[in-house]
Amino acid sequence: MNYLFKVVAILVLLLQTVICSHIRKDLVQIENDSIVQVDATTSLDSNSGRIAHLTNSPTGSLAGTRGVVYSLPPPANCKPVERSDSFIASSYIRVALVADDGECSIDTMLTQAQHDGAVGAIVYSASEGPIDPTNVLYSKISTTRPLIPVMLVDSNYGETLKLEVNTLENEPRTKSNNRERAIFVSMYPGEDSEHLSGWEVSLIALVVVLALCFCTSL
Repeated sequence: MNYLFKVVAILVLLLQTVICSHIRKDLVQIENDSIVQVDATTSLDSNSGRIAHLTNSPTGSLAGTRGVVYSLPPPANCKPVERSDSFIASSYIRVALVADDGECSIDTMLTQAQHDGAVGAIVYSASEGPIDPTNVLYSKISTTRPLIPVMLVDSNYGETLKLEVNTLENEPRTKSNNRERAIFVSMYPGEDSEHLSGWEVSLIALVVVLALCFCTSL
């Protein structure tokens, strides 16, 4: 019986991982374009109501969409362009942090992120206070299908992430320590359901497994 409960627990955890969208954030140290140390890790999932996957964007691979976060500046006159090679001088993969501040449309900013070579984007509203990213941001994004995975987050999470990114980018380097600190994120869009939450699906799976165990014991 203990074995069966372990199987059920593993099944529930796997279902939660697959179904819930989540973002893992790591504070890392980079040297010679390689991550050499992870100093801190936090995670946020869609059960909190603070993040959501933009469903008309790609889901990415099962391993997640990963990269160093950079704060995306709006293009001149809100016209996406190919930037010079010096704009992103480092060779490591990047994820764009996009602020919906009313200056350029989200579609324009996402197109610029794609021009920059970003593998994914995190979009937040620059409005004050926490907001529901699904209701507010979804209504502002057209039916244009982005070519990269996009996660929507609330304003508090986005502003905090922007502050962390800007602070780390302005940190001075010394000759004795040429490492660069940065924010590295892993985005897992999951399979958010409009009708059942991750815990509801997990509960159904649990009931099914227990029913099968009961039947086989007869």
